[in-house]
Amino acid sequence: RNELKQHNPALLDKKQVIVLNKIDLDSDTDKIRAVEKGLRGISNLQVYSISAVTGKGIKELIWLLADLVSEEKAKRANENKGL
Repeated sequence: RNELKQHNPALLDKKQVIVLNKIDLDSDTDKIRAVEKGLRGISNLQVYSISAVTGKGIKELIWLLADLVSEEKAKRANENKGL
């Protein structure tokens, strides 16, 4: 978040998601779930685990991002109607 703030503080107002990549490199799913849980606990953000190599979790992430973009577009459209 500090890096985002330094780049453009307005980015902190946008929805954020944490994505863990390369989960195919560690077969210990309990460890991956523990990392996800820990990140959720300290950030209150959605956490998704994916493997770009195997495609695991990619479809779910795409759907999530599509929903977030749709929500943002709807929000902006409603704001513009009020002008």
